[in-house]
Amino acid sequence: MKLSTISSFKAGTSIRGFYICKEKSHRNTKNGDSYLDLVLQDKTGRISAKIWDDVSHYDDLFKVSEPVAVKGKVEDYNSRTQLVVQQIKRADDKTYQKYGFSLNQLIEKVEEPIDELWISLLSSVKTLKNPYKKLISSILKKYETEIKIIPASINHHHPISGGFLKHITSMVDGALSLLANYKNLNKDLIISGVILHDIGKVKGLKFTTEAEYTDSGKLIGHIALGLEILNESVLNIKIDDELILKLKHIILSHQGSLQNGTPVPPRFPEALFIHLLDTFDGKMDIMQREINNDPNQNWTDKHNHFYRELWKK
Repeated sequence: MKLSTISSFKAGTSIRGFYICKEKSHRNTKNGDSYLDLVLQDKTGRISAKIWDDVSHYDDLFKVSEPVAVKGKVEDYNSRTQLVVQQIKRADDKTYQKYGFSLNQLIEKVEEPIDELWISLLSSVKTLKNPYKKLISSILKKYETEIKIIPASINHHHPISGGFLKHITSMVDGALSLLANYKNLNKDLIISGVILHDIGKVKGLKFTTEAEYTDSGKLIGHIALGLEILNESVLNIKIDDELILKLKHIILSHQGSLQNGTPVPPRFPEALFIHLLDTFDGKMDIMQREINNDPNQNWTDKHNHFYRELWKK
């Protein structure tokens, strides 16, 4: 059986394949008929899908976040590509492995090998002076497993397995390049701040088949969790109070403004540097993902993070 990836979908074609159900909701047509509105995803993209017939029957066969086996037809609707689902059922190894099903093949991960990203990050940490080096090394050692797995966010930038590590290493690389033009800034503070600005997410996020919040992530939030990790980590390290204060401020201010959920805005150059670099790296990833995941040809539709059509050339 030939399996179709979402990126290969073309209007007018029939498909079979395995995907992750990212969203599922009950809707009604103008005539009052019930249907299921879905979002399906694989490693190559995501697509809107509809179940028009036997809604109650199919609704009982799968849940959100589960892998599904799908048969359907691709169509254009209002200049958007969508899938009309003809058959759908939860996929498992016992039933579908012989047809090519592999959950691991559906989970979206960063392209780079995780161990290479990790080695790159550790190499940057080795260039730091103490107490920065000792502090950051201890935190990375304690949370290595989480850092290598979790996403950087749920629905925004780098929302995939390994996304957190990719975001951090990308920011570190960017910081080292930019610092050549800003020699008055404290390089060790910036590299340490880059690594710590989102560190609360190691307690606030998790990844199975998709990015999810932990209970702590929902109830406390990654900024407060980041301060908690920093406070715990400095207890056994001889470190200046002013440095701790600066690192706390970077964690608190990295989202830039009160409107973006940050308790305080950046109040010294290194904090502003990290906020801007964080925003840049995040926005670039979001735009690239919107372009890559859109099934249309030359332009994306406007229903995306940027509320505008994006050119795919």
